[in-house]
Amino acid sequence: MGLFDRFKKPASDQDAKAAKPAGGSLEFNPAKAKAWFERATTVHETGNVEYAMTCWLSGLRFDPANIPALEGFFKSAADYRSGAAGKAPTKDMVAALGGGTPVDKFLSALLNWACKPSEADLALKAAMIPAEIGLAEPAKWIGPKALELLAREPKPRKDHFVKLMEAMSKFGLYDVALRAGEIALKLDPTDINLGTDVKNMAAQATMSKGGYENTGKDGGFRSNIRDAARQAQSETEGRMIKSEDAATNLVEGAKADYNSNPQDRVNIRKYVEALISRGTPADEQTAMAVLDRAFKDTQEYRFRQTAGDIRIKVGRRALKVIREASIGGDAAAAAKLPAATATQLALEIEEYEARVSAYPTDLGLKYELAIRYIEVGKHNEAIEQLQQAKSDGRNKPKVLLAMGRAFVSIGWADEAVDTFRQALEGQNDLESSSLDLRYELMCALQMRAEKDRDAAAAEEASTIASKIAQQQFGYKDIRARREAIKALIAQIKG
Repeated sequence: MGLFDRFKKPASDQDAKAAKPAGGSLEFNPAKAKAWFERATTVHETGNVEYAMTCWLSGLRFDPANIPALEGFFKSAADYRSGAAGKAPTKDMVAALGGGTPVDKFLSALLNWACKPSEADLALKAAMIPAEIGLAEPAKWIGPKALELLAREPKPRKDHFVKLMEAMSKFGLYDVALRAGEIALKLDPTDINLGTDVKNMAAQATMSKGGYENTGKDGGFRSNIRDAARQAQSETEGRMIKSEDAATNLVEGAKADYNSNPQDRVNIRKYVEALISRGTPADEQTAMAVLDRAFKDTQEYRFRQTAGDIRIKVGRRALKVIREASIGGDAAAAAKLPAATATQLALEIEEYEARVSAYPTDLGLKYELAIRYIEVGKHNEAIEQLQQAKSDGRNKPKVLLAMGRAFVSIGWADEAVDTFRQALEGQNDLESSSLDLRYELMCALQMRAEKDRDAAAAEEASTIASKIAQQQFGYKDIRARREAIKALIAQIKG
């Protein structure tokens, strides 16, 4: 058997059945999902995109809310389609979804859409099913794409937009829901009930923009309520305004539903959202407890991640209070600040280490973890994460910038220079990111010149310093750097 032959099919019958729990029952298991996702990544890289799609689907069956895996599946599907336009799903792909569960139906809809990505009705179906079974993240990921496809239809259908509006409103994606509703109303202006729904949706969208998702920051829930109310009243009559009493009623209603069935994912989500929306410190503690229990019961990592987001937010808020007091001259706060900062960084590192483990294909998480490693001086660990994260073309310049700085911190001048040069490839000198990169390259060249008495490196550093000064004379310490580099050149040559 050749090196790549082992990726053409599962290694054994038992392995093939791993993605289909007996009897068609649901089994959420991030650990099993991770193994399939890693296999999918590997086989995609070998060019076997057909089997990669099957692996992505097999993993998504165990962790259907994993957005990086969903993106990986569509990337494999794109390469699969490019091999022969109009390809239909293979028998193996369909066989991976034979369990008959709601998740299987969702993944089947995904598969059909991925093979015909321009079909609006397939996109709508892929958005509707996760909305029906409480998979918020996939619904939010697919919804805007489905709306765009529906809007391009030669003969758009009102009922399609109404369905999408209702599905997106379930998860608070009010902007998309409102746009869908407005298009539906244009198609049928005589529908009075739809007109009322669209007005209510506009109110929800306004309040969402007002900052309810940032409860606890800059004035908290009450401030957001007042701001949203003023904006809503000025934009349209009859828009709904959430009051504190309404928020309390929402929490109590969601709590009652949750207590009746604490393992129901929809009940969990609604209760946590209501608690976060009201946003008192006690609400945040309750939300974390609910999410921790949900993760323990279901092993769905998204619950643990949401609890971690709340912990990070609470910690940052407390740290901000200490920092501002320290800036204001409070000696006690100044004494507490270093330990408080270290504690918060340790918390965030622990959270992101767990997320990277749960979602190994999410390169953005690796970057976030690396940045925190750098802040605590774990430069070697940061470089390891950044070397993987640089595969993400969208974030490559900032990833390489961080990696180069990490090499500088451990004294590896040559590696830092090479890394900054990579980051600058294809960049325009007028871009702000280019300015930062050229400055860091200059510093790395200066380090090389000082360590190795390298005149050429010093000369190049001097040229870069001169160009930066001509472009932005007050940039950082460029004037002092320029003089120091010129002195270094004279010293080396002398």
